[in-house]
Amino acid sequence: MTDIPHLLVAEDDPISLEILLENLSEAGYAIDAAVDGDAAWALLTANPERYYAILLDRMMPGIDGIEVLRRIKTEATLSHIPVIMQSALVQPEEVLEGLRGGAYYYLTKPFAADTLLAIVNTAVRDYRHTLEIREEARKAARTLIHLEHAAFSFRTPDEARDIATLLANACPDGEKVALGLSELMLNAIEHGNLGITYQEKSQLIAEGALDEEITRRLADPSWGERRARIEFDRGEREIRFLLSDQGAGFEWLDFLEMRPERAFDTHGRGIAMAKMLSFDSLEYRGCGNEVEATVRLNRGQSFGHDVVIAKATDLSGRKHLEAELRISRERLEFALQGADDGLWDWNLETNGVYYSPRWKSMLGYGPDELEDTLETWASLVEPEAREPTLAQVHAYLDGKADKYETEFRMRHKDGHWVDVLARASLAVDADGVALHPRRLVGTHVDISARKHSETELRRSNAELEQFAYAISHDMRQPLRMIASYQQLLEKALRDKLDDETREYLHFATDGAKRLDQMLVALLDYSRVGRKTDPLGWIASRETVDEALLFLKPAIDEAGARIEISGDWPRIHASRDELVRLFQNLIGNAVKYRMLGRAPEIKVVGALGDGRWTVRISDNGIGIDPSQISRLFQVFQRLQSRARFEGAGVGLALCRKIVEHHGGHIHADSAGDGQGSTFVFDLPLTQETPCNPLI
Repeated sequence: MTDIPHLLVAEDDPISLEILLENLSEAGYAIDAAVDGDAAWALLTANPERYYAILLDRMMPGIDGIEVLRRIKTEATLSHIPVIMQSALVQPEEVLEGLRGGAYYYLTKPFAADTLLAIVNTAVRDYRHTLEIREEARKAARTLIHLEHAAFSFRTPDEARDIATLLANACPDGEKVALGLSELMLNAIEHGNLGITYQEKSQLIAEGALDEEITRRLADPSWGERRARIEFDRGEREIRFLLSDQGAGFEWLDFLEMRPERAFDTHGRGIAMAKMLSFDSLEYRGCGNEVEATVRLNRGQSFGHDVVIAKATDLSGRKHLEAELRISRERLEFALQGADDGLWDWNLETNGVYYSPRWKSMLGYGPDELEDTLETWASLVEPEAREPTLAQVHAYLDGKADKYETEFRMRHKDGHWVDVLARASLAVDADGVALHPRRLVGTHVDISARKHSETELRRSNAELEQFAYAISHDMRQPLRMIASYQQLLEKALRDKLDDETREYLHFATDGAKRLDQMLVALLDYSRVGRKTDPLGWIASRETVDEALLFLKPAIDEAGARIEISGDWPRIHASRDELVRLFQNLIGNAVKYRMLGRAPEIKVVGALGDGRWTVRISDNGIGIDPSQISRLFQVFQRLQSRARFEGAGVGLALCRKIVEHHGGHIHADSAGDGQGSTFVFDLPLTQETPCNPLI
């Protein structure tokens, strides 16, 4: 490993690659570039110790960025290298896929140079930190296997890292524990004792001044006198770490899970990564200045040594049961506090009810301001929800429903409505037998913020679709003018142009036409559910015949044989959209054919379980199974334009049509040259008359 940090950049867009190389080279990094996933993987496997960080474009020809990421994180010699995922698409589910796959950083295109460098510098710093921990872990390995209890106080980041490395070596897989423990201990110093906020840390990292600010605050008596403490306890079944600091705490609930909105920040994922990768459990308490993490021990686990674990007999049964009961109560209390749930407990024999303080405060009341009665609930719940909710309760109690879970609104003390998610189950003993007296125990969760977000998301999606439609529509006119004037220029200057210039004009005209095709496809995509026929009862077989009529020239040219069989009922759907669905799926089966092989396509409908399922199978070029997840995304292409024309919107359009009708769609293929099968299903009502193969 040289002193100059080497980076691997995988990017298939030449302009984006040039920008990355220029900015990173000027910052002092050595760069190896790859133009697709296969080339990136070849470089990584050829020299796994070369790179300090990897920048992956999410969408690339061949294996895409997500697949390369998966391979990196499952390869022992590469899994510790930080991966920065680049993408112009920032859908939350796509970001989460990358984060859960192990991408510690996200970079959205287009990006500013300072953002790029801040994220890359952070990744390289973390990688160096990882190497230091790995080295210290190797030195200290197998020296602490008999440690049963220890407690340390610490003040500085260096002390935190040293202690984390020391204690982690008393654990199985000490390297992973060291990384997670180090994150928690640094968090106790930075956000706890030194009071550095999330926003302040973001700014300090961007300015390259984080270490300087930590040093300054440590020298300030108002901050620097504070110390954090960590306790280590080895039990028979687990190792427990208890970490505390003297800070004011922080909003720890927001950092326990991977959040898409923080994927593009330079930090903020350490706690979630520690919980996911380093510990079997991780639990913050109170305001966030105490955290407990545990590592489970398998029976006899000894880090390479033979250790006999003796079984002790507990002679103080009552004390043991009392301790277990106390621990259970504490855990329930902590769980309810952390989850912010309101507890209720209904004695079904006496009609007595208990409402926890949080149940009441959720509605703006103090612990003594509401009586613990059923009438209290009935007076606060939205009137039109009372009877349906009680009916659901009785359906569960009578065994007619598997669970009780429902949503309704309750009146807050100040008059506004609170959206509530209610869940409950019968109280049972360890053997699953209902307790006596019979009790229904449940929780209320305030989901007002979620409901508001869902409403805003629906509104935002509607506005976004309208915007996409307007942009696509309005851009076509100037685009047609560009293409027309290019053709006029080529015609007027035909005798004065050399072959190279004429080729350039041809490229420009071809690019304008291709962009126009993409805009048309985007217009079609935005119209689903808005600009097509309304839902109505239609004969499904007629929509297939209409689609085949549109496709007849392509079918004849390819010599395709199409077989239609099975059940073809009357369904409640948009005729235009169903025709487009069949047109795209059958058209793809015709287009993506093997050279020298006539397409054979089977379209089969089947009824069952209240749904109508259609399978469209072909003997075409097939699909790499690892790439199937990309198929139904907008502007995703698995084949080059030189081989097959298209805008990359057709299958995304199919997915949107199917989902607009309440259905699902997926694809299967054994691989290249093995053909493909696309399957979609739509819900049917009981009144739907079946009309097989008319």
